[in-house]
Amino acid sequence: MSLLWAKRSFCQRLSNQTKEQARSSSEGRSQCTSRVGKLKHPRCREGLLLGVTVDPSQSRHLKLEIRVQVKKEIYFKKALVDSGATGNCVDVQLVRAWGIPCIEKKNPEIIQAVDGKLLTGGPVTLQTIPLSMICEDKILRKNHEKKIILDVIHAPQYGIILGLPWLTHHIPEINWAERQIVFSSALCNEQCLQKNQVPKVCNSNTATAAEKETQLPKQYSSYKDVFDEKGAETLPPHRSYDCQIDLAPGATLPNCRVYALSEHENQHLRKYLDQFLENGFIRPSKSPAASPLFFVPKANGELRTCIDYRGLNKVTIKNKYPLPLIPVLLEQVKRAKIYTKLDLRGAYHLVGMREGDEWKTAFKTRYGLFEYTVMPFGLCNAPAAFQFFLNDVLREYLDIFAIVYIDDILIYSDNENEHVQHVKKILAALRKHHL
Repeated sequence: MSLLWAKRSFCQRLSNQTKEQARSSSEGRSQCTSRVGKLKHPRCREGLLLGVTVDPSQSRHLKLEIRVQVKKEIYFKKALVDSGATGNCVDVQLVRAWGIPCIEKKNPEIIQAVDGKLLTGGPVTLQTIPLSMICEDKILRKNHEKKIILDVIHAPQYGIILGLPWLTHHIPEINWAERQIVFSSALCNEQCLQKNQVPKVCNSNTATAAEKETQLPKQYSSYKDVFDEKGAETLPPHRSYDCQIDLAPGATLPNCRVYALSEHENQHLRKYLDQFLENGFIRPSKSPAASPLFFVPKANGELRTCIDYRGLNKVTIKNKYPLPLIPVLLEQVKRAKIYTKLDLRGAYHLVGMREGDEWKTAFKTRYGLFEYTVMPFGLCNAPAAFQFFLNDVLREYLDIFAIVYIDDILIYSDNENEHVQHVKKILAALRKHHL
C-alpha cells in the first residue's frame, strides 16, 4: 500500500527524524505510520490522503464499471473505488481523450509522495465540470446516476478514482470479498437509482392496451386492472399511511431563489406542472416555506424533476422506521426456484400527504409557488414512510413468500404452481389498497 499525500501548501516544519523515517527503505511500515501520524499535526490539517494500492496485476482492486456522459457522448470505463482516497480524481490523459471541459480550482493542491518527492504532473489546478456518471447496481438491477466533479491528476494506471467524498455521499454497501457494490442508502433510492427495463407489463408506456393484455400471463388476466397505468395517475385517498412532516421546535423555515432553467427545461417544467395539476398531485400554494426545483438528465436523455428539500429535511424530525438490509434479503431468497418482481408505478405518489402538511412541501418556480398533495421524492422520511406502508399492506406474506424493499416487491417460490398462487395473493392485496 503506497500512500499519496496532497495538500494545499507544503508543511515545511517536519522534524529531521520524520524525514529520515520517510526515506528509509528498510522500514516500509514505519514510513506510512510516520507520515499518516503527521497528518494529525495542526499545521497539516488541510492535508488530503489518497490511498492507492501498488499492485501490477491490480487483481486486488475494487473496480466499478461506469459510463460518463461528456456533452452528447457516452464513454465507458472501470473506475477504482478507493476508500483511502479523500478525493475523486480523473487522469489528465483521459480528460484530453474524452474532451472533458475543465475549470480552474479555487485552491490548487500539491501532490506529494510519502518520501516527500513531488509526483509527476505538478500541482492539481484543474477540475472537471459536473459530469453525469452512471453505473449499474447488479444486485438491485437498477442504474445509478449522479453528477460528479473530478480533480484532474496524473494517474494513467487508474483513469478514474472514486474516493471518500463519493463513498460518504452515497454510503454504498460493499462486499469487498466479492467485489460487489449495492446502492441501498435513502439518498440513492430517492435521487440516483433508475429502474432498468423489466417485463413490459409493468413498465411499457408505448404498448397498446391489446398488447399489454397479451403481455400479461393468462393466469393473472383477472388482475389486469392492477396493471392499469391510469391507477398511478389517480389521487390516492387520505389514510393512516399518509406522509407526515413534523418540524423541530423553533425551526427556521426554508426559503430559496428561483433556479434559472434552459428553454428546454422550462418546456419540460410546464408539462410537469400541467400534468400534476390535472392529476391533483400538486396545487397552487401560499406557503411561507419554499424549496427550489431543478432538473437532471437521465441516461436516455430525458429530464428528471428534482426538488431540493435539504433545507426542509434539516429541520424535519426524522422517522426512524428501518429499511431492510439488502444482504439479509438476498440470503433469504437464494434457495427459491422461481421469482416474480413487481415495481409499483408512481411509487411515492401512491401515498398522500397528511392533511395540513402539504404547505411544507412547497416548491418555487418561475410560474409560481406550488405544494404537493402526494408524497414527493426527496423528503428525508419518504423511504421510511413507504417501507412502512408496503410492509403493513403485505404483512401476512412477508418473509413467507415475499420481500419488500421500498417500492420493489419480490415474490419467491419453490415451484411454478405454488408461485402462481403466491403472485395472486400479492396482486389481490395491492388491488385492495388501490396500488
